[in-house]
Amino acid sequence: MIKLIGLKRILTLFILVLFNVALALTFFLWMEPERQKSEVELRGLNSQIAKLRNDILNIKEEIKRTEQNMPYYEAMDRLGFFSGQDRFMADELIKQLGDNSGLKTVRFTIDPLTDIKNDSAEEANRRLVSSTINLGEMRGFTDVDIYQFLYTMNNGFPGHIRLKSLEITKAGEVTSTALDKIKDGSALANNGFVTATAKLQWLTMIETEQETIPGVGR
Repeated sequence: MIKLIGLKRILTLFILVLFNVALALTFFLWMEPERQKSEVELRGLNSQIAKLRNDILNIKEEIKRTEQNMPYYEAMDRLGFFSGQDRFMADELIKQLGDNSGLKTVRFTIDPLTDIKNDSAEEANRRLVSSTINLGEMRGFTDVDIYQFLYTMNNGFPGHIRLKSLEITKAGEVTSTALDKIKDGSALANNGFVTATAKLQWLTMIETEQETIPGVGR
C-alpha cells in the first residue's frame, strides 16, 4: 500500500490531516467562542443603544411637558402654592380679606400642619402639606358678604384653598326698624343679619428638608 501511494504522498496527506484537525480545533476552541462572545457583546451594545435612544425620546417628552406645564407652575408659584404655611401672615391676611369683603366680624383658628402622601410631590423632593382653617362667627349683613369672603379666600390666600363645610344662619330680621338702626350706627350695625361657620383645607407644597418652625408649621 505504501509502495503504491508513496511515502511522500502519505506524509503529505498526514500533514494535511493534521492541518485540518488544527484548523478545526482552532475554530471550535477559539474562533467559535470568540464569535459567540462578540455576538453577545453586539446584542448588549444594540440593547444599550436602543435604551439610550429611548431615554433621549423620554427626555425630549419630559422637556416638552415641562415647557407646556411651566405656565401652570409659574401661576401656582405666584399664588404661593410652594411656600410655607406662615401662621403670622395668615392671621393678618384673613382679617384683611374679611374687612375687604364687608364682614363685621370673623374669628378663626388654624389646626396643626399635617403631611399628605403624594407620589408626584415625593418624586419632586417635596411634601404636600395641609392645615384646616376653622372659620367661626362670620357676621355680615347678607349671605353675599359670606360668599364674597370665601371667594376672596379662595383667590387671594396663598396656596390652594378647598371649602370643606359651610353653615349660614339667619341672625336677625331685616325690617325697616333694623335698617334705621344701621343708618344711625347702633350696635346692630356690628352684628349683621347672618352668621356663618366654615372649614377650609389649606394646601401647599414645601421642600422635603424644610423644617416646621413657629409661625410656619406645627
